[in-house]
Amino acid sequence: MGRRHVVVGGGVAGVTCAEELGRMSKDDEVFLVSSDALLKKSKVVQVISENVEEVDVELECGESAFSDLRNVKSIHGMVSGVDVERKVLTLASGASMPYDTLCICTGASPKRVLDSDLVTVLRDTDSIASMNEQLQHCTSLMVVGNGGIALDIIAAIRGIETYWIVRHEQIGDAFFDGEVGAFLLEELQYLRNSSTRADERPSSRKDGTYLKVGAGSSAGPKWTEDILTNLPQANEAKRLHIETNCEILELSRRMGDDKIKVALSNGKEYSVDMVVSAIGVDPAPAVAWVPPSVHRSPHDGGILVDTSMKTSVPDVYAAGDACTLIDDSKTPWFQMRLWSQARSMGLRAAHCMLGVEDQMASDLPFEMFVHVTRFLGKRVIFLGCYNGQKLEHDDGADDSIRLYSRVAGTHPDRNFVRVVIQDGRVRGAICIGETGLEETLENLILDGIDVSAFGADILDPDVGIDDVFD
Repeated sequence: MGRRHVVVGGGVAGVTCAEELGRMSKDDEVFLVSSDALLKKSKVVQVISENVEEVDVELECGESAFSDLRNVKSIHGMVSGVDVERKVLTLASGASMPYDTLCICTGASPKRVLDSDLVTVLRDTDSIASMNEQLQHCTSLMVVGNGGIALDIIAAIRGIETYWIVRHEQIGDAFFDGEVGAFLLEELQYLRNSSTRADERPSSRKDGTYLKVGAGSSAGPKWTEDILTNLPQANEAKRLHIETNCEILELSRRMGDDKIKVALSNGKEYSVDMVVSAIGVDPAPAVAWVPPSVHRSPHDGGILVDTSMKTSVPDVYAAGDACTLIDDSKTPWFQMRLWSQARSMGLRAAHCMLGVEDQMASDLPFEMFVHVTRFLGKRVIFLGCYNGQKLEHDDGADDSIRLYSRVAGTHPDRNFVRVVIQDGRVRGAICIGETGLEETLENLILDGIDVSAFGADILDPDVGIDDVFD
């Protein structure tokens, strides 16, 4: 008789974990409990290099999601509690599920501006259909947020007067600093109105400058395609208003009035048909049923796990957005609540639950941060400490960090590369568009090769930094 593994959560981490458990342990029973009848399955659509993959996510009915794995069963239901001493999971229906190992992959809950019912929350594919329906009759829209989802919404919507509320200095601050944000703003302006063209002259910045350290939050692939489905077509883009360095103070709607009145912290007021919130997630509500013996992060409420995805309770694991990984390493890896990391964590959790982590080498994704997504139709690859994350903790890091950038090509094929160098070694990079440098930069980060000799010419196409490996 095999063991009994229970995974809670139908997102990328949970489905990946359950699939891997079923694939590697044919004699074991695997149960996936999901509150949603549709499960999110990830697949690799392109292998870019040894560690860099572009991943897509598809929705699939729970009844057919594991049709090729007879030992995996999907259960549609809500979890109400767990007895970690007796190793029994309880469902809202009253059913009990004993387990040998448990993995909590319940994801995170989207944050809502001012916690107001007047706001449409947009975080994942579950809310796309509702937004599409509302957009059919919408003439004015306000988008709140500064991550990848907000950026894709702004790029996709043309025939609606749009207001973008950003609490930072520049767009894309959840992922980028000002320089990268400025590049994307030029691309956004080009996409929204082809008559408004950005500077198309190839350029190369060689004046190494100091780096502004930033943080990030979750984003996912292929949002724009879904948002554009059945969207009213427009020959001309309506005006885009961008309000930076401000937040929403108040939302109201008068009885009999369809418009939502919005008061901003900069003193401006607008009336719009729809307010969309894309301001990130909170892992705490999704794991409210987990007992206190399973320790939480005091910073974000996520379930604390080590690099084996183990919690503070034996045989209880967690992965994906629901967890907060304890990371005190010096590697160029850090946690962001992204679908790519959810997939890696789900695989890692499955291998550790089965005790095969060493032979599967599933800790490799934790050696370097890697994320591949698409913004404004361009493939974007993040490598290592791409925005200086973690580097500020090293002695003398502020004085030793330099960055060099290159913009090349013309619309619509412009590309952008930026490298972060500390003490002569590449510690991170961003590649936007088709640059052809992803694998070289990946190897430079992992191998720690001294590139001091290249200086400011490291991104000069005539230099050829891949020659360093010859």
